[in-house]
Amino acid sequence: MIGGGLPIGAYGGRADLMRRISPAGDVYQAGTLSGNPLAVAAGLATLAATEEEGFYANLEARSAELQAGLERAAEDAKVQLWIGRQGSMLCPYLRPSP
Repeated sequence: MIGGGLPIGAYGGRADLMRRISPAGDVYQAGTLSGNPLAVAAGLATLAATEEEGFYANLEARSAELQAGLERAAEDAKVQLWIGRQGSMLCPYLRPSP
């Protein structure tokens, strides 16, 4: 969620170690996804959206719709499908059971 669906990296640690990271400290850290402004903006927008009234209920409903749609499509295509879902997290498997 920290990247709002975009690739981003994050890390943390004890305060004494984190104070060593540049620009405050003597350890320089860099990476492909470090400080990506688009991913950070997307992450902040995602966090703000989670504060909206009914966000999680809507997310649950949309996830249930997605699961049902995938199951219908698999049935129509005669493809074995089992979907494990907990809340908005779902994982489809091309098999008839867990």
